[in-house]
Amino acid sequence: MKYSFVLCALVTFLGAANAVAVANAAPAAEPAVVDIGDMKLRLRGSSPPPPSPSKREYETEEE
Repeated sequence: MKYSFVLCALVTFLGAANAVAVANAAPAAEPAVVDIGDMKLRLRGSSPPPPSPSKREYETEEE
């Protein structure tokens, strides 16, 4: 009984060490760089909104 406890503890420790090693070996994902300068301008209203498409652009000429 004593040996099975030691064996279980040893296997658990080695499994945890392996998980830590695998996590450290994986390259860290680099965060994407997003330029929010234009977004802030739109939120403050200092730039005009984009022009809305007119209805006539979508109409087809039927003859």
